[in-house]
Amino acid sequence: MISGHLTTKKRYFYIVLNLKDDTGKRKPKWISTGLPVKGNKKRAEKLLVAARMDYTKMLDQNERAKDVYFETIMLNWLSGRKSNVAKTTYDGYMYNVKNGILPYFVKHDLLISELKATHLEEYYNSMIERGVSPNTVWRHHANIRMALHEAVHDELIPFNPADRARVPKK
Repeated sequence: MISGHLTTKKRYFYIVLNLKDDTGKRKPKWISTGLPVKGNKKRAEKLLVAARMDYTKMLDQNERAKDVYFETIMLNWLSGRKSNVAKTTYDGYMYNVKNGILPYFVKHDLLISELKATHLEEYYNSMIERGVSPNTVWRHHANIRMALHEAVHDELIPFNPADRARVPKK
């Protein structure tokens, strides 16, 4: 769990968490409790414990996301669809993932935490350059978006990059 303590500043309690940046250097994070010092020590201690737990949970999620490749997310999503959709729909999903999405992203070796909307836009543009119809690009986008939505739901990433990506017009 992340370490931290309470301190007072201008007659209010503040939480100071001891976080570390990418280089491993200590970086304190100050959080205002909004509680006056007089008569609120127990409440402030409860807020400290809650903040420590929240930040520990957030860092654990980031660590898990650092280890997961985008291809793994797509394959997990695909396997979860098999029992939820019609066979022909599943076959279409599988074709999109196995013949289009995976070959492209395996070459780029992206972790889910590194995936940006620009990566997806580059993929869509490469499809258009190969002569793929915009309608097919939209289908691939829909598959990617659904898979990333599950990653957001599983708290592997904080937001869905596919929501921010620009898709070519139909």
